[in-house]
Amino acid sequence: MLRVLDCVTQEHDLALVLLAAVVCLLGALSALQMLGRAQVARRAALRWAWTLAAAFAASLTVWSTHFIAMIGFHPPVPITYDASFTAASIVIALLLTALSFMLAVRWPARRLLAGLVAGGGIAAMHYAGMAALRAPAVLSYDPALVAASVLLGMSLAAAALSNLAPTASVARSIASGALFAIAIGALHFIGMAAAVFRLIDPGNAPVLPDEIDPPAWLPFALAIAVVAIALLGVVGAAVDRHVVARATSESSRLASLVDARTAELQAMNIELGNAIDLLVAREAENSKLAAIARLTRAAVVVQDACGRIEWVNPAFQSLFEYAMPEVVGRIPRSVLGGAATDRRTLAHVDERARRGCEVDFEIVAYTKPGRSVWLDVSTTPVTGSDGEVRQFISVARDITERKAVQERLQAAVEREREILQHQRQFIATASHEFRTPLAIIDSASQRLAARTQGRPELARHIEGIRAAIARMTDLIDRTLSSARLEDGELEFQPRSLRVSTVLRAVIERQAQATPGYDIRLDVPDGEPATLADPVMLEQVFDNLLSNAIKYSANSRAVDLRVRLTDNAISVAVQDRGIGIPADDLPKLFKRFFRARSAIGIAGTGVGLSHVARLVAAHRGTIAVDSELGLGSTFTVQLPVVPGDPRHATQAGA
Repeated sequence: MLRVLDCVTQEHDLALVLLAAVVCLLGALSALQMLGRAQVARRAALRWAWTLAAAFAASLTVWSTHFIAMIGFHPPVPITYDASFTAASIVIALLLTALSFMLAVRWPARRLLAGLVAGGGIAAMHYAGMAALRAPAVLSYDPALVAASVLLGMSLAAAALSNLAPTASVARSIASGALFAIAIGALHFIGMAAAVFRLIDPGNAPVLPDEIDPPAWLPFALAIAVVAIALLGVVGAAVDRHVVARATSESSRLASLVDARTAELQAMNIELGNAIDLLVAREAENSKLAAIARLTRAAVVVQDACGRIEWVNPAFQSLFEYAMPEVVGRIPRSVLGGAATDRRTLAHVDERARRGCEVDFEIVAYTKPGRSVWLDVSTTPVTGSDGEVRQFISVARDITERKAVQERLQAAVEREREILQHQRQFIATASHEFRTPLAIIDSASQRLAARTQGRPELARHIEGIRAAIARMTDLIDRTLSSARLEDGELEFQPRSLRVSTVLRAVIERQAQATPGYDIRLDVPDGEPATLADPVMLEQVFDNLLSNAIKYSANSRAVDLRVRLTDNAISVAVQDRGIGIPADDLPKLFKRFFRARSAIGIAGTGVGLSHVARLVAAHRGTIAVDSELGLGSTFTVQLPVVPGDPRHATQAGA
């Protein structure tokens, strides 16, 4: 800091330093004032004109500050300036300042980046100007002071442009200009303090043809030029601001006038609307025309009190291919009626018309070439002030396509019903036909089993035959039960019972059929009752328990847990078997679907779909949670019996 202070006070002409500071401050304020106008300009041409003017003023300010201060600089050796480097410094200042200002205007959110570019432009211009020095000495720089000058200049320039906003106050705009001026001055004088001259020859430096030695009046001329430009910029910005303010004021005045005029027009519209309503109420003809105007997309027919056609719209003429003169004065049925036109519907319409009532109906009509069309017709009577019917307005829509779709759907439904009926008959017949040979085979197997004493291998084969017969019989029963349930033929006979009673019976049967499994039942105290069909409920849990045993050959443990909630009883059947793939779970309760993990294990895919239907018949739900290789848990939820005292006790516990 002392080095910088010594450089300013000992090596510079303080009068020129002060002049440079005044030029710098006025030029910076003017440049940023013009940049602020560029940011709020609405027209692109005006916006870029202000941007370029601001860039020119800023670059001239930077260069003039540098050059005036350099003229006031008195180093220990005589110096002159290289014209080409001096010109290059001016170009650098103009280009980088223009680039930074364009960034600030084009992308206001990147004003910080624009400020850094502007600071870099100041630094580049300064050190390019220093490179223009010619003296009988070697010029070197203190790296720390150079870095400090560049960082301080870029930081202050970035702060100046970041602080600038399109709607900034005067104080904020002045603060931004002052920061930009400080950035220029600080970078220059710290950069000058960083310069070190090492003498080579105590003599005078040789003067080359391209060197210049600025005259004494040059700094004052530059100062006057910059101040003039600054004043012009400030005046121009002020005038522009005044014009914008006037335009804004004029816009507000015009907006107020438009609002007032709009209010007047709205009031006039209300009055006009009231007049139109009064006219419509008095004039039946206007009512007819208004109705026609609202309903022009459909075929419109206007009839007199006797039913004769007075007028048809273009949609009617297009649909039925009649010109208006061909139908005026005629009764619609005499024009549009045909073999398939329903006479009873026409009689109903006539009866409603005599009473002056609206009527909606569907009917078959015929076009002039003889093509039949289905119509959806709405007929409305128009009455006079005396209550007598003066006219009828009928609106007809072509629904031929919709009727065709309905007929196709109805035919498809009938075919589906027929197919389902044949399927049910086949299932019933096939089941009956299967039972007879299965019963014969089972009876023969029993007789053979009585003669297998001492022949264990034959006994084992016979038991296998009987097990296969049992599976086939069970499959037949499940298929028939599922079909009857779908048809509504399986009678649902609910009664109040405890789920645990059904579970114990199912566990006992499974233990006899498949000994060697550890089937554990967990029932809490205070189990409430549920309304259920005991036969159906046994089928549900018999199926779930037999599946748990069948698909857990490597684990002999199956858990059944009963849990109570406020409104339901849940029963979880958990095995530790092969599990089910996650992507198969959503399809598990569809008929005939089997998970990929069940390949190689006997089954038909009917059981779980039947279970789901039985649970739904009880107004319950069934869910499955499974992980491949770790087992599955099927959870059935059933509603409790309302008012069950055990449930009330459990819920309050």
